[in-house]
Amino acid sequence: MTYEYGVLLQALIALTDATGSNEYMRDALTYVQNAIGQFTQNNTIYEGCDDTNTCRGDQLAFRGIFYLGLARLYERTKDQRVAQIIETSYRAMLDRVTLGRNVQ
Repeated sequence: MTYEYGVLLQALIALTDATGSNEYMRDALTYVQNAIGQFTQNNTIYEGCDDTNTCRGDQLAFRGIFYLGLARLYERTKDQRVAQIIETSYRAMLDRVTLGRNVQ
């Protein structure tokens, strides 16, 4: 689902650009709050496969689409909740790679 939310966020940003209507940006902020509620644990982007360290390559790549959507949304809105999720997730990924810890 992170892939779908990432695509949706980017589409809403594109619609904002195409139409000049901020309605789409408001919708993007609403959707991202829902996504944050569904796909975060301790302010880190999270999916069930993280518990068992069984995430497949496509699941990890699809999660990247969500990060891209979050980054583009943050560029436009400077929403601090979005910034916090991006930064906390980045730090968790860095810890996992450099320290070998499974941080969630």
